[in-house]
Amino acid sequence: MNDTTTTPTPALAEGEARPRRRWMTVGFVAASLSLAGSSVAVAAGLGSGSDGAQPGGETVISEEIAAEQSASTLEDDRSAASEAFWAAGYSTTDVARLGDLWQLEDTFEVKARAGQLILDGKQAELGAPTPEVEDPAITATTAFWDAGYTYEDAEELAALWSSEDTYEAKIAAGEKLLAGEVLPVLPSGQPGVGQ
Repeated sequence: MNDTTTTPTPALAEGEARPRRRWMTVGFVAASLSLAGSSVAVAAGLGSGSDGAQPGGETVISEEIAAEQSASTLEDDRSAASEAFWAAGYSTTDVARLGDLWQLEDTFEVKARAGQLILDGKQAELGAPTPEVEDPAITATTAFWDAGYTYEDAEELAALWSSEDTYEAKIAAGEKLLAGEVLPVLPSGQPGVGQ
């Protein structure tokens, strides 16, 4: 039997307002739930400082901090795997080949997976590295810049060779330099600086 007696709530007459007790009860319940929620947050470390330290000296790592640390470690591992891929002599041609084979469009994902295979001692599964294919025009213009020639020099050479295209002049000059020929214009820049 219940020792507490309850007083029946009288029926409300038309237009009469409800007693304030009900709203006070709702407010009390809401406040209790709020306090309970904050207690759970403190227990989980969510109400602690940025380092997870609790007043009693305990250290609690929140799920959010743990997830960030895990993501950072994963990113470091993927970067190391990607570096292993390049260090093994693979090229952008291999990235495209493996991407097609594995049906992946994300080139970083391809390099990370391939690099992880290398780190795991399974490089044979990747096949032999394909040497990087050099574009002859890029090789020639690189030789032009590396010899110390400048854009102004390319303009001068284009005029001497009756060409209006300085890019073609740089390619022609670079090819001549690679063949060991001497150009009719001396370089006005510093050798090895490049553009």
